[in-house]
Amino acid sequence: MLDLQTPTMLTAQKRNICTECNGFIEPGQLYQLLSGSRKGYLTSLKTCMTCLKARNSPNADPPVCKRGATHIDRLLDISEVPACRPK
Repeated sequence: MLDLQTPTMLTAQKRNICTECNGFIEPGQLYQLLSGSRKGYLTSLKTCMTCLKARNSPNADPPVCKRGATHIDRLLDISEVPACRPK
């Protein structure tokens, strides 16, 4: 989480990458842009709707992946999540 943050829902104009699952956010898809600061540095995080729904679910667990992909295993098979694939 960011120290100071401003969440905004946007429609993608170009292909973006989700900060949580490392998947693509395609043009025309809705996503959350979280802008703010952490430890004095400005940053922005883009989250696809799948990850956002999983994160906001009432049964949300702590993060499961080293990249911080949170809760998507509830909605997707873990092998479909790029950040969780074995190398």
